[in-house]
Amino acid sequence: MKIDPGNLTQAQLGALFGVSRKTIHAWQNAGLPFEELGPKRLRFNLTDVIKWRREQALKKKATANPQSELVEARKGYEAKLLELKVARLEREDALAAGEFLRRAEVKKTMHALAAVIRGAVETLARSHGQDAAEIVGDALSDFMEMIQREYGPADNQNG
Repeated sequence: MKIDPGNLTQAQLGALFGVSRKTIHAWQNAGLPFEELGPKRLRFNLTDVIKWRREQALKKKATANPQSELVEARKGYEAKLLELKVARLEREDALAAGEFLRRAEVKKTMHALAAVIRGAVETLARSHGQDAAEIVGDALSDFMEMIQREYGPADNQNG
């Protein structure tokens, strides 16, 4: 799937977020940014959409109960995973065009993925208890060890 993150159609945006056109339309009515190129020709910028979704999550969080806080945290992780998915699709296009991945890009992506998983483990611990989080945490530790063996430690303390 060749995509331009700055010029997504409604169908591409729905596919990336796993939602229907009806949901995208509801988001538009709620203020989702888009550009109208003509009758029924809309374009969306993925960065703007992700920013808008995060802002919506923060607004909900201000009035949310703890359970919906977990749901919003999950949406945040899904947004981060979506960013990684777009990056992967762009890299696949580059590979198909004969370009090669730079080791630094792979390292950055692997550490970003690990950070998303680490956040999900923390959410899991809050929602399902420490036992559930330990199971996933052990798998994450194994994953991090593999990344560090292959690519070295993260370039910053947050990753």
